[in-house]
Amino acid sequence: IFSTWCARKVALIWVGLSCASFCRARRGKPGGKRLGPVRDDTPDGVWALPSLSARNQEKVNIGNYLVFFLIDLVHLCLVHNIPVIVENRQTSVENSTVAILDGNG
Repeated sequence: IFSTWCARKVALIWVGLSCASFCRARRGKPGGKRLGPVRDDTPDGVWALPSLSARNQEKVNIGNYLVFFLIDLVHLCLVHNIPVIVENRQTSVENSTVAILDGNG
């Protein structure tokens, strides 16, 4: 993939992350019928709320990995002057993640 980039054969990168652990629709109370939140907007909570089940912690870990992968991907696009679009819902907790990494959270 990267050799294709360097050869300038890529016109645009369009990427989006799965919202599985970043979705604000998870508003149920812990132990209730609806799925409870796994993150919040605080500098610590954006990476994971404490005391998650193993299944939810795994979802959060995958989401965190994907955020850092996305940041690396965008950086490479910028270095190689490749236009990049990051598809993301305006209300996603992912926005808080990026703001905290930028020092704005």
